[in-house]
Amino acid sequence: MRFEPGRYIAGNSGILLTRVLYRKMGGEKKFVIVDAGMNDLIRPTLYESYHHIWPVKPDPANVPPQRSRAFEPKNGEIVDVVGPICESGDYLAKARPLPPTQRGDLLAVFTAGAYGFAMSSNYNNRPRAPEVLVDGNSYKIIRRRETLEDLVAAGTAVINSKLIAALQRRLNKEANPAKAPAMQAYMKSQMPYLGISTVPLRKICKEAFQQFALDSFEEFRDTILALWRNAKFREERYAAIELSGHKSYSKFQTLRMLPVYQEMITTGAWWDYVDPIAAHRLGPLLRRYPKQMEAKMRAWSKSKDLWQRRSAHHLPARLQRKH
Repeated sequence: MRFEPGRYIAGNSGILLTRVLYRKMGGEKKFVIVDAGMNDLIRPTLYESYHHIWPVKPDPANVPPQRSRAFEPKNGEIVDVVGPICESGDYLAKARPLPPTQRGDLLAVFTAGAYGFAMSSNYNNRPRAPEVLVDGNSYKIIRRRETLEDLVAAGTAVINSKLIAALQRRLNKEANPAKAPAMQAYMKSQMPYLGISTVPLRKICKEAFQQFALDSFEEFRDTILALWRNAKFREERYAAIELSGHKSYSKFQTLRMLPVYQEMITTGAWWDYVDPIAAHRLGPLLRRYPKQMEAKMRAWSKSKDLWQRRSAHHLPARLQRKH
């Protein structure tokens, strides 16, 4: 039997923090415009759900003993709390009694832990908020804030552009133009080299990977593919291979990565890419998912693509004997 926390627990454990942008009057109505919108918490406009909203640092006279609709704030006012999206449904509360608020104040929107982030979206090109786990006096960012770069880099892809930029800067700094032509000639590569050998390349990768963590499988996959597809130098593709096998992301080494490795193998189409991927990426998948991978690799061994066939033939003898 399995249990998971229901809304009674999960809902009350989450708070959406939002900052007052400005105030305005609309006829006789007072509006408090905040930086959170219907894309961050759609429940109020979707089915008129109530979320208690209160200043993070209220005046001592306006600290309610508990979250209650009945509490009347001192010198309070009736306001609509609305977001910055130009939509009539972009609101968090209507006709809500609140203590006096002003630009820059932080408001807490309670009971946002269930269906909050899960129902959020990038509507109107708005990056989603970060998620922060608070434990007493300590906190940890468990999902980073999205950026506009994330939205426009590759459609719906979640790419860690900072990691890629850091890698490129460090690779360019370490470049040795004197060595690059010989390396390119040896590998018979149309893609140029920066002239960086394996040891310094791996050191650069290790430092960058430690500095910029990837929070989800999607970010891991999409960052690898962005680095691979947009590479201008062969070392950038080597860095993508290094990232794909980094120990911090061993939990992402599932069959979901097989299409990534297939793309890297077929588009890389040379032994310096293909052989490490076959041995150190496909091999572990074969050991973890023997039945599924054996069927896949048998199909690859008959592929019209030379490099897919080569990859399948590089795997353990147990697979070869079944061909």
